[in-house]
Amino acid sequence: MGAVVVAGIGLVLSGYGGILQSQATQDQLEQSREQDRIRIEEQAALFDSAIQLSKNKMSTALALSNYSLRSVRGVVVLTSDSDQARWAFKFPNVPPCTRWTLDMQDVKRARLSVLKDDWEPWLRTLDATAFKDWRGRPWRLDRDGTLKSDYVHKSPDRDDKRPGYRFAISGHDMLVLAKQQSLPDC
Repeated sequence: MGAVVVAGIGLVLSGYGGILQSQATQDQLEQSREQDRIRIEEQAALFDSAIQLSKNKMSTALALSNYSLRSVRGVVVLTSDSDQARWAFKFPNVPPCTRWTLDMQDVKRARLSVLKDDWEPWLRTLDATAFKDWRGRPWRLDRDGTLKSDYVHKSPDRDDKRPGYRFAISGHDMLVLAKQQSLPDC
């Protein structure tokens, strides 16, 4: 009888130890998932977009900087110009450790039919930038610098009174017109 009691206590302790081990494994798994989520978000935060004065100071330029060691794909930059017209610029791919700069004077000189003749090459605001990371996860960088895990499929603030964004130039033209440089601090 004493052996049965000892065996029973052993089983209870063994079961309790299994439960504790399971909880510890679950906690480790949750921590691992959270660390992975943070690492993925930190990787996405290494991509940036900005409007800056062009090198010749005659217009503005759109600058995309990828400080990541991975490519960024499907970049769509939504902007507004000095006339409150809304333009979208699409980059198919921004390689790792690279900055692409697109001078609006170059866009104007390209005389692409979608642009109005008197188009002023001054971008005022960068409304949002959407992109996909190297694993295909969608991201959106809003005007205020907030990084969100979703993609802009249409104008984020489109309504009946204000038209959506029009593509300024094609992805192929973007590759021809944009200037690419390496980022040494990557």
